[in-house]
Amino acid sequence: MTELILVRHGVTKYNVDRRVQGSLETSLLKEGIGQAKDLGKKLAREPIDAAYCSNLYRAKQTAKEVLKYHKRLRLHCFSELNERSFGIAEGFSGRELQKYPGILSEADAILDHHYKPEKGESWNEVRHRAMKVIRKIVQQHANDTVFVAAHGGTNRMILSGLLGLPIQKSFVFRQHNACINRLSIRNKRVRVTVINDTCHIQQKHFVGKMHSRENK
Repeated sequence: MTELILVRHGVTKYNVDRRVQGSLETSLLKEGIGQAKDLGKKLAREPIDAAYCSNLYRAKQTAKEVLKYHKRLRLHCFSELNERSFGIAEGFSGRELQKYPGILSEADAILDHHYKPEKGESWNEVRHRAMKVIRKIVQQHANDTVFVAAHGGTNRMILSGLLGLPIQKSFVFRQHNACINRLSIRNKRVRVTVINDTCHIQQKHFVGKMHSRENK
């Protein structure tokens, strides 16, 4: 059985400013680094056998705080685990996104999974690439505990994909910064034990409310 520990990266300025981050390279805020450290402490005694993350810096920063407690592990980075590219809409605020109703609909959980912004990706494409690499990881680690650090939107695609849910249902999952999801996977049987757990994060590392613009 594969025990999958799937996490979201710590908070960034784009999260705080509620701007579309997507495939942009950004760094964790001081509070985001604190969240990643809290995550590392929470997972310090976990028997993690392998570690993977997105190729974006904010996910790598988060993963490296966890691996400080698992120094024997090598971090494997895959662009397939990156957040969705929102193309020309990246960096936009909510008001600016009014030009792109196909993206804005996500806020109301009306997921237009076919919509592809100029120079960007559709959610269909994100789910396809993310599930392809997750299936490979699970196959390679059939009896291991695996840590994966990715992004709010990508995590939702993975969760819905593993559970066999239609892609339109992906946004039923909340994914706060530095949250933990736990799944047990044997062949095609998947059991969920934890979703969006943030109990490990110290109050001083919160920035206002927990930031839930998960697709960033």
